[in-house]
Amino acid sequence: MHAVSISGDNLEYVPGDLITYDLCLAAVTQDGYAVKYIPVSKHTYNTEIAKLYLAAVNDNGWALDNIPMYARTLEICTAAVKQDDFALKYLPDNYMIVKHFIKDNPCIIKNFKTFNDEQYMNLTELNPRIVCYYQHHAIVLQSVLRM
Repeated sequence: MHAVSISGDNLEYVPGDLITYDLCLAAVTQDGYAVKYIPVSKHTYNTEIAKLYLAAVNDNGWALDNIPMYARTLEICTAAVKQDDFALKYLPDNYMIVKHFIKDNPCIIKNFKTFNDEQYMNLTELNPRIVCYYQHHAIVLQSVLRM
């Protein structure tokens, strides 16, 4: 425990059978990037793992990049962005999460390519400035120009 309390990256060298929740918590609290050493899969993901992910992004918002997409919830993304705006770059391609952040951060739209025309229209209504950042969607541009 002492080794990960000094440097969270030491979690990488702990044998899998010795890794505990408390050990992981100590590691990500010391260094959010240590989240990448937490052994987890979709099959083992649970509320304890979610708490570890939240602790990681509370320490370092950039740690969001090391959290699996399926675990990037609105709560975890909000904590990451609150800790460091740069974490906006690592938001999942999830309409509801992007919708939460688009009003204050129109430039993030350029990171997302899977929204349909209706979703882009709705996002444009929240923040018309997104067209400055995503000019490839003709329908959105046409609707904004008509405003």
